[in-house]
Amino acid sequence: LSSKFKYKKGSSYSYKYDSQTNVQLVGNSKNVATVGLKADVLLSVIDTCEFVLKISGAALSGPSAAQIGFDLVKDLEKFPLAFSFDNGAVRDICPSKDDTVEALNIKRAILSSFQIANDFDAEVSYESDISGHCPARQTLQGSGGTISVTKTKNLLECRDHFHFYSSVRMVPYHVRSHVQNPPTYKASQECKFNIQNNVLRDSSCKENHDYVPFRNEKSGAGVSITVTSKLAFSQEGKASGAARLEITFFSMLGARQVTLASLLIFRRKLRLFSFKSLELTPTIVERQSLLYDDQNIPWRESKNGITTARETLQILCKTASNDVRPDTASHFVEFVHELKTTTLEDLRILAKETKNPPAQCKKFRQFVLDGIAQCGTTACVSLLTELLTKKSDYASLSQMEEKFALGNLALTARPTKAMITSLTGVLENLPRNGLFATTALVNNYCRLHKKCQEKPEVKSFVQKYVSLVSRLQLSDKGPENIKAVETLRAFGNLGSFADGIKERLSFLDKSAHIDAKLAAVQSLRRAPCTNDLEEKLFIKFVDNEEDTEVRINAFLVLMHQCADKELISRIVNSSDKINSNQVGSFVQSYFANTRASVDPSKNKPAFARAHLSKRFPSDPRKHSRHFHYSNFNYDYNLGSHADAFVLYEPEFTFPKQASINLTIDYFGNEINLLEFGVRAENFDRVYDSFFGPEGYLTNPKAAYNKENRKIAVKNPRVAEFQSLYDKEHKRSEDLDFGAYMRVFGDELFYSSAYNVPISELMGKFTPEKIVKTLGKEKVRTIAIHRLPFDHHATVPVISGFPLRYDGNVTVVINLDLADMVNIGDLPNGNAEVKLTFKPSANVETAVIFGIYTGAVKNGVRISRSSHTSTALEFALKLSNRDNVVAKLNLPKERQELAKVNGKIETIINNVPIEEKGVVTNRGEGSVCSPKKLGERIGLKLCTVISYPNASDVVDAPYFPLTGPFNAEVYIDKADPGVSSYELAASWKATKDGRDVIFSIDTPKSQMNRKISLTSKYIRQKSLDLEYKSPKRIITAKGVMEGAGPDNTAATFNIGVDGKVYEVKANVIRSTSPDGAQKYQVTGNVKSPDKPSVGDLKGTFDITPGSKFVADASLTKLFDKPITYKEKNEKKFINYNLLLRLGAMAIYP
Repeated sequence: LSSKFKYKKGSSYSYKYDSQTNVQLVGNSKNVATVGLKADVLLSVIDTCEFVLKISGAALSGPSAAQIGFDLVKDLEKFPLAFSFDNGAVRDICPSKDDTVEALNIKRAILSSFQIANDFDAEVSYESDISGHCPARQTLQGSGGTISVTKTKNLLECRDHFHFYSSVRMVPYHVRSHVQNPPTYKASQECKFNIQNNVLRDSSCKENHDYVPFRNEKSGAGVSITVTSKLAFSQEGKASGAARLEITFFSMLGARQVTLASLLIFRRKLRLFSFKSLELTPTIVERQSLLYDDQNIPWRESKNGITTARETLQILCKTASNDVRPDTASHFVEFVHELKTTTLEDLRILAKETKNPPAQCKKFRQFVLDGIAQCGTTACVSLLTELLTKKSDYASLSQMEEKFALGNLALTARPTKAMITSLTGVLENLPRNGLFATTALVNNYCRLHKKCQEKPEVKSFVQKYVSLVSRLQLSDKGPENIKAVETLRAFGNLGSFADGIKERLSFLDKSAHIDAKLAAVQSLRRAPCTNDLEEKLFIKFVDNEEDTEVRINAFLVLMHQCADKELISRIVNSSDKINSNQVGSFVQSYFANTRASVDPSKNKPAFARAHLSKRFPSDPRKHSRHFHYSNFNYDYNLGSHADAFVLYEPEFTFPKQASINLTIDYFGNEINLLEFGVRAENFDRVYDSFFGPEGYLTNPKAAYNKENRKIAVKNPRVAEFQSLYDKEHKRSEDLDFGAYMRVFGDELFYSSAYNVPISELMGKFTPEKIVKTLGKEKVRTIAIHRLPFDHHATVPVISGFPLRYDGNVTVVINLDLADMVNIGDLPNGNAEVKLTFKPSANVETAVIFGIYTGAVKNGVRISRSSHTSTALEFALKLSNRDNVVAKLNLPKERQELAKVNGKIETIINNVPIEEKGVVTNRGEGSVCSPKKLGERIGLKLCTVISYPNASDVVDAPYFPLTGPFNAEVYIDKADPGVSSYELAASWKATKDGRDVIFSIDTPKSQMNRKISLTSKYIRQKSLDLEYKSPKRIITAKGVMEGAGPDNTAATFNIGVDGKVYEVKANVIRSTSPDGAQKYQVTGNVKSPDKPSVGDLKGTFDITPGSKFVADASLTKLFDKPITYKEKNEKKFINYNLLLRLGAMAIYP
């Protein structure tokens, strides 16, 4: 040892260890979630750099062993831990294979409190411990035999500090930035060490983890996690023989290869000790570091998993079978998390019950299958595999359920060895697009496990897949290559595997179908850049006889996998030999974009001199081109970039291929959000068939006539010759189409169709067939239960317990639809329309900050929920051209337009305690629409709001951490009997006039709201009107006398609640040459309670369909004149309406 520490060989040093981890909503709650551990720690010095750690007398405060699901105390004390100690630094640990991950991480934490890895004279240096690879700043005090060291860390500067568990795929990149982790939280650590006579006497560490959003920095109020760890020296003694014997054998197995000589040495050492019985199970398999091990599965299977899952399922069935409620999303995510703890046998039982679900729960099947699809554990994936390959009778999946299951299988957050093994055996039995999901899962497995190519389960999978590829049979006909194309494209999801490169390159033969060649090239997009791969793709790229699409795709793979100065120099030097403007234009634009890019993942130095000696056309409207946009901020370590391209063929007007790719750069991780690409053959002719001179949309009549003009060739030899000619000259009018989608870089979907007969498809959409289809009543229920975001980030703390930041977004939607539009008999005046629309939805966002101890969590949960639930039914019926009845039904007592609420809970040993937050001066309020409006329409619109008012509380955190809140907007029934609105109208033509009846009503309501209007008109003679409402009856009887068609005199007696008004008016009509009509009205009005006679004057200018201008007034009858003016000109989209009572505007 150096002079820093001098531990005596053969001695042992005893310490008292004490750690405490607290999670609290500071400033708003007195509840504290706590996990503590006390233990006796014995450090035995076996050799110069060989130590052993032994724990005894451990006591855990907080959760019990029964709650945790296993005996953590027993696991801590069961196995000693050998480690190397070099001048204060713990270089390696040599654990037993049977040591649990949870116990081993706590031992790592204890050793992290023990080590001082840096030299005393170094102010800042890097060290590795349970927190990650971190820069540590230290100060030294004292001299001689007593030294005090203070070490501080900003944990946001540590690498390997955050451990993500999410379906979101991330690829790390490295840039020099002070921000290497998401700044949504702050974390710092300070440790103090006292050293006497070169032996650690005591150490104390304190960590603070603070959630930054909505935190009050002045008072420190907000979500805070405080961790303390103490190690205090108690006594020195001699190392026990058992410890010395164990560490010797552990070192022999863990640190170096076991030989016959080493076994003989161990046998001699065994004789030095007089043990009557010594049971040792030395199963060391490899050296490990002090870095936190996050390989443990956060969801442990439990026999009680199915019980709790059934209880939550019953709640879902009772509350959400027909309608989504405000807590449905919360219950569904809880159900999924409970399925994660359920065994495979119990999951099979649950799946089998979906064949005959309970009658009272019509969504039982969907709740169960959606939950299993999004569960993501080994048991759930095993069951999904059985369902997808139809190897069980538990349940049969529909096509949509298969697609959903495959999508979730591909996005499995933490694949396991058992999953890989299970999928290997069913590779050839998967449904369409199933290979994409399996290869994406294997790729994610390799991202989580170093050297995964050497793991037996991965080797077996890849060998099986290569065998599958080598047996593929290709055809020159596209439809016969669908399986082969999917198999090749799915190979591209696998990571850097050299296996199968030769087999994939063999599909680039010129005789292969173009889709197969493109799939072979795409399958190499992640392959390691071997010499054979680079040379073969380069030959394809410079081959002027090769298809343009193949050449450009080969170039893209070379740039992604093999781009270096030597390769780029070869491409630049070969540019003179490129005789295709499409290829040259694409390469030219790619080089220019890469040189200008700020994307941190680009190898920009290699492209510094990437300038083609030959200039190519760059018009993107007719030449292939690469497009790129990027931005990046080094101070915040954030950015984004987008790539797109279009590929043309020389003889075609429209592009053959197009693709777009969207990526964000997020604190050292690149997230490839989405990539979407399409490819089409004969799109030019398809475009002409829709938008050409005889297109279906531009000239429908000519299009149908064109189809009828086609003459069938009866002579078979002539027909064969015609087919060959069309094929040679690419005259097929049928469409070949392919599309793919990649999420997080993994291809999850590919669809292709060949020889799609566009003209035949258009022929199926005739007006008659459309009307017939619309006339059939269709009832549909769309139910969606999704966890689009289920993210877990594990952060190691100095106590060794995992601090978890869990976030999830749950979306539950239910939409009941029914529609029928029967217009087949509309020419005879009969039609019927029925529409039912019942949407309901609940979206919940929840975040948990907590310490997880096995199955027990302690921490703070913040949740936000949004909810809506409405229902409308509409029916319209037209009969015999003269009767219309329209009904609008409101089947729900309350139309819940929008509801948003939030709550905060402190979780102590899995028990949530709802926090009240700031209770003083809390804001409460509610308001509804006016009472009179409610009486008239039978409904009222209401708003309710409740929120914590922390404006006067200086030390409180910021909203929404101040406490629970609620806001709601809904429509209630002011009249409980209102369930529908009914509008009826009928009109009947008589011999010399027309009778019209119009009414609107709310049937079965407590208040009478029926309003009716009856009209009886005898042409040029009389007009009788009657208006009835619950409060008023108005009648009008009029007699008309005309001197001619353009001059009419009329007398009306208008009765209003028993009072009769007499109106005499004369109307003169004039018509201009352009069709405009002008009406001049003059007359007088007599009132029964007014001695004066009112003057009525007005002009009306009407141009049918374009103009309406009115100016009328009534004077002398009342104290103030009544004027009416309106102007509506369609040409200028101008509309004005003014009604005045004296100087007061009634309706401006």
